[in-house]
Amino acid sequence: MFFTEEKGQLSIEFLLIVSFVIAILFTIHLILNENELNMMMASARTGVEDGIAINRIPVYLKN
Repeated sequence: MFFTEEKGQLSIEFLLIVSFVIAILFTIHLILNENELNMMMASARTGVEDGIAINRIPVYLKN
């Protein structure tokens, strides 16, 4: 009938579940890396704005 136990059914379901888990983990990894990149870009932008705000005169700290 329609819902019969056939050989190989469990392995196909297992492969589908594993592939969905891998796809979800890969998506989470990409999102976290994108968030880190956005934070770095915001930090660089803030640094540039701070540098411009110092009247364009280089500031050298004494060692």
